[in-house]
Amino acid sequence: MNRLVAITLVCVAVLSSPLPAQAGVPTKDQAAVVKFAQTAAVRALDFEQGNLQSLLDARDDFTLDGWNDFMKQMRGYVDAKGVPEFSQSFVPSGDAKVIDEESGIVHLTILGRLKQTHDSSSTTYDHVEIDVRVGGTPVKIQHLEPTIVVRRSE
Repeated sequence: MNRLVAITLVCVAVLSSPLPAQAGVPTKDQAAVVKFAQTAAVRALDFEQGNLQSLLDARDDFTLDGWNDFMKQMRGYVDAKGVPEFSQSFVPSGDAKVIDEESGIVHLTILGRLKQTHDSSSTTYDHVEIDVRVGGTPVKIQHLEPTIVVRRSE
């Protein structure tokens, strides 16, 4: 009887203990981080020509280094005060996909459509990939870089 009780206790302990998340299956925390990353990336890539605040709305979503790197990418497209000289909007084509997670930093990619407008001219890029790295406490964007994906017609 004691042996049966011991086996039962061991089974209950094993079944009730938290198990590590399986690879490829997002944990609840990772799902929240991914949702933040997608929302924050869209906010960073949506701004209006001549409206500094529309660009600065995303500032709090970044680490200081992440924001500085993002603004380096904007050089030549903002005036001396940092005001955007064009408008831009990004629409994801699906959910963000986690590429890797290492040392608390989640690396993911977001696919979508990017539209840029300057005065009365506009260009739409149908295949854009946003490379994003987020982490820390609180979670912040450490890196964000959009890349236009060129696809060969078949």
